[in-house]
Order: sequence, then C-alpha cells, then structure tokens
Amino acid sequence: MESLSMEVLLMVLCYALQPQGNDLRAPIAPYATVNRRWQAVIEECTFGSIRIYTATRLKEFQRLFGKLPKNSHRKFCIQKIDLLVELEPYDKKANAHYETDEENQRNNKIFRTAISSLFEVLASWPDNVELELIIEAQSPSDDLACKDPEVFLQRIQAARSRGGDVLGDRYNRRYLKFFEESGHTPSIHAVTTLQIKGTSGRRLIEPASCALIASKLPRLFHLDLNLVDECKRDEGLRKQLRDDFAIALRRVPPNIQGLCLKFAYNPPRDHNYPPPILAEGETDLLSTHLREVSRNLSYLNIESTVIGPELFWPLNSQDKSSGLPSWPHLTSFVVGYAPVTPFGQWLFERPSESLEDDVEANEGANGVDEREWQPGFPWTAPEDRKINNFRTNTIMRFANNLYMSAGQAALQMPKLESMTLATAGSHNPRQVFKYTVANGVAKLTWSHVDFIGLFLLKYQVGWAGLRRVIEWFQPDEQVLELWKKVAFQHTGGELQIYFVDSKNTELGNLL
Repeated sequence: MESLSMEVLLMVLCYALQPQGNDLRAPIAPYATVNRRWQAVIEECTFGSIRIYTATRLKEFQRLFGKLPKNSHRKFCIQKIDLLVELEPYDKKANAHYETDEENQRNNKIFRTAISSLFEVLASWPDNVELELIIEAQSPSDDLACKDPEVFLQRIQAARSRGGDVLGDRYNRRYLKFFEESGHTPSIHAVTTLQIKGTSGRRLIEPASCALIASKLPRLFHLDLNLVDECKRDEGLRKQLRDDFAIALRRVPPNIQGLCLKFAYNPPRDHNYPPPILAEGETDLLSTHLREVSRNLSYLNIESTVIGPELFWPLNSQDKSSGLPSWPHLTSFVVGYAPVTPFGQWLFERPSESLEDDVEANEGANGVDEREWQPGFPWTAPEDRKINNFRTNTIMRFANNLYMSAGQAALQMPKLESMTLATAGSHNPRQVFKYTVANGVAKLTWSHVDFIGLFLLKYQVGWAGLRRVIEWFQPDEQVLELWKKVAFQHTGGELQIYFVDSKNTELGNLL
C-alpha cells in the first residue's frame, strides 16, 4: 500500500476500517503507528467527528489537542465536535424531588466550566478552519440517560404513583446558564456552525446564554437553536427568559448567514383555556428583535414559536423611526408559528357561533389543583389535562395582519425564492401559506388540513358550492393586491394563486 496515493489510501482505510462511533480512540487508531504517512490518514478518519460526552473525555480532548502547535494537522482533521456536558449525578431518592437551587448552581458551574475549557483549547485553532460545534447537557442520572430498559421501565412505573419519580419534571424550571467570569472567555474563530440543544430529552439551557455563547464566535455563519419557550408552572419566569433572549439576540455576530430557531411552545390542549400574555405594549419584543437579526441573513427557519406580525414589519411609528428594514440577501424565510399570539389570543375559533365554550372548564383554570401541591408528583398544567380541540376556523383579521406584514417585508427581499408561514402543533389546525419564485413564475398557495373532508364535496356541489363552504378561508382583497405587487416586483409577471389539500394536490385557483 506504500505505492498508493494519499487520496486512495484514505478511501481504502476509511471504508475497510470504519470506526465504531465517534470516540477519540476508534478501532483503527492502532494503525496510525505503522508510519507517519499512515498516521496522517488514520487521524483524518478518527478525528473527523469527535463526541465528548463525559468529563473524562473532555480532559482527554484537552490532553490531545491543548498543547498542539497552531498549524498542527490534527486540528485541520476535526470537522465536528459534539459536546455533551456531563452534569452531576444524583441518587435514586432524588428521583422523586425537584432539583434544588444549590444543585442548579453546581450544575451551572459545571456547564460554564466545560464550555470554557473547550473554548480555551479551540482558541488556538487556526482561523481558516471551519468547525461545527454542538452543545447539549445531561446528568447520567436523568431518566432519558438511562441505558438499562428495565430500570427505565421501573422509573416510568414509579412516576405513575405519587411520590415515586418526577422524571424530567425534576428540572423543568432549572435552566442551565453560561456566564462569564471577569470577561475572560476567549473568542473562537474556528467555529462557523453552532448548534445548541436545550430540549428534546436534554437539560434546558437558558436562551439568553445561547446568544452569549454565539457572541464568542466571530466567524459564525450558521446558528441552530433548539430551545423551550414554556414554563406552565411559572409564566413569569417564562416571560423573563423570553425577554432576556430577545435582548441578548443583539449579541449574535452580524456576519451570520443562517438562523434555525425552534423556540418550542405547546398551546393549551383544551381550547377553552386562553394562552398566556407574553408581550406588553404594542409589539412583541422577541418578534421585533428576530426581525432585526434576520436583516443580514440568507435564510431563516423558525419552528413552533409564538410570534407576531412585527416579525416581518414594524407596526408602530417608534419602530419605523429608525428606518424601514430590508433583507438584501434573504432567499428563504420559513416560519412555523404557534396558533396563538404573544398577547394571549387564539388564532382560531369555533366553526359555529352557536357553540359556546365549556364554562366549567374555564372556571377550573383559576382553581387550585391539589396535585400541584404534591412535591413528588409529575405535574400537568390544568389546560393540558384533557384534549378538547374545537378551534378550527381561522380568525381572518389575525391571518390578514400576518400576511400583510409578510408582504410588506417581501417587497424588501429582492432575492426571495421561498416564504412559508404555517401554524404548528399536533392538536391544532394547520394552515399553510407558501410563496415561491421559480423560473420566473411567482406562485402563492394556501392549504388547511381540516378541509380535507370538505374538499371531497367538490364532486357533489362543484367549485361554486365549495367556494361558498370555505368562504371564510379567503384572504382580504388588500392582501391579494399586495402579494400581486410582490410577484410583479420579483418576476415582472402575474401571481398564480391556488388552494391545495394536505397531499399538496392543487385544487385550482378559487379566486
């Protein structure tokens, strides 16, 4: 194999000797001792993607890479680092209790120290490296970290009895925070892609801390945040976290090209309950600051997030006084929004005015549930204790405001190729608005999954009859005129408008 070129040797070794996982010590590592030529090829395989999932692994990473010269070839081998911060363990007795302030403070210190230690190593990386960094956290004692199926089942069973196990509810109000000590956290030029997982089976990470971490990465091009915007035990805490996040977004590096944000909120499963009020005054702080961040982006993807029309366009004179926004580089704008407003309003209503809300359920919203006072019992919010989905009809004044705001913004997006606005949530109606520009043609489609059955009526009542059935689904003429203007600006031609069903089958232009 000495006669093989470096490229061919790399292909042979990587396919024939695949490592098991992304450990620092993969099975092919011993082959690096054959000679220096093999060493370079082997290390390119083993160091391409590194997963640091224990404190011991982090120390090993520091030992292997902490004292290497700046231009060491090993640093150029690494393309991705997945840092799973290992928090402190806890005993079986603690499974039945919520995390204390002292435990949270110790975990915060572990979280900050782990990230700072990694950054100290990465600070010596050359500026021409493009590194992807993933950050998440978990305690080895968390239920979703359990690797023994029998033990996990026992914990599930214990959770069904009072005081047995609180599972993930143990830390549902305990957010991990990244903070600086005397401002000594170094800037990292090697990281160009950052992903932070602060939900989905991992520990919750404070949203503002994510923006602070991103601010330490001046060459950051892509930012992907998977976070939680929900705390039904303490809505005041939720609002504070949300507002702090909005303000901290100012610290995101200005050269960022793409932002993917899942700021997940699950609206009440019982539609009798009103959503919480998150915004004060005329505008939503988070929507406004996301709009400002988006102005330099090439793409923006927002998922399962509570937003307002000010995400697209300033709504009051104070916002407009600083100049109207523009998006010179934006090509893709995707928004999956929760079916509620930041001001505590539903975006949907009952299909018939003759049906009234369940008064008894509404009265229960302000009552005291005795389970809330059981410190060792997994708590369920009153609005989530039964599924009662009756809100299926779009409140068109809200939808039209959103479409008008989006249209005004689209006029300032010369490179726009696709804009999608869709309601999110498995227990809620899903309305999808999609504008696309391709091959010189602008197309606008609306769909609503709750109309699948009604669309079948077209064979009985025809298009005219069907149009009467879905009359409320049609947007205002002002909205259509604005989007026709958007289409003409982008293509110089007319706008094609369609309704589609859930299988993306075009049902014809109903306008």
